[in-house]
Amino acid sequence: MANNFFGENGKKYDSIRQKYPQECIDYIYELSKGRKILDIGCGTGISSRQLESKGFRVVGIDGDDKMLQVSKEYDDSIDYIQASAEELPFEDGSYDNVSAFGSFHWFCNAIAVNEIKRVLKDNGIFFVINKWDRGKYYQILKNVLKRFNCEKSESVKNDYTPFEILQENNFRNVSSGSFISFEEYSIDEIASLAQTSALWKFVDSDIRPNVIEELTKEYSKELNNGVFIRELEVVVVSGIK
Repeated sequence: MANNFFGENGKKYDSIRQKYPQECIDYIYELSKGRKILDIGCGTGISSRQLESKGFRVVGIDGDDKMLQVSKEYDDSIDYIQASAEELPFEDGSYDNVSAFGSFHWFCNAIAVNEIKRVLKDNGIFFVINKWDRGKYYQILKNVLKRFNCEKSESVKNDYTPFEILQENNFRNVSSGSFISFEEYSIDEIASLAQTSALWKFVDSDIRPNVIEELTKEYSKELNNGVFIRELEVVVVSGIK
């Protein structure tokens, strides 16, 4: 999984990252073959809490203990465990479903996929959920980082294709559902959101104030009545073991 960059910004991440559309959670619920679900790469528990509120019995895992510390501050019944997707601490066939909300690109390798299949029950379902930007949020972020010569700031999602990955790993009946969503942010919030992106770790600390100033200027150009609207396509890819 990702390094501890996210955990170091765990409070900001949890306060600024928004939930997934309820239609997406409902879709997963309707397709699921049971109510016990392992949420891998759960971070601060945003997706885990949404799943629990729908009626799932959730266990969340993440490799970053600082992120999990934030998740454990919430009053819920979710078990949060620090673990790697490549070495899941569960018995074979332990879960009806496994989910990965915005995290599968960090561990979409053969070892992790085999572990996911191992802990799934027969006919269990693996759900991969991603938010894909359809508006200007992400492009502005990349353009500004390029101006500051943050040359390494390439997304780990480049050439990332969950549908094909599940097919190649012999999941059955691979399918996808798509949901259009709009998230609203103040100018300070959208600049803060950019700082929770994995790309932010490539920005040297001494130039971060200047980068934030430039991001704020560019995002300000796109405000609608004082609000930045982030247009998203949320895609749920699922496959049966």
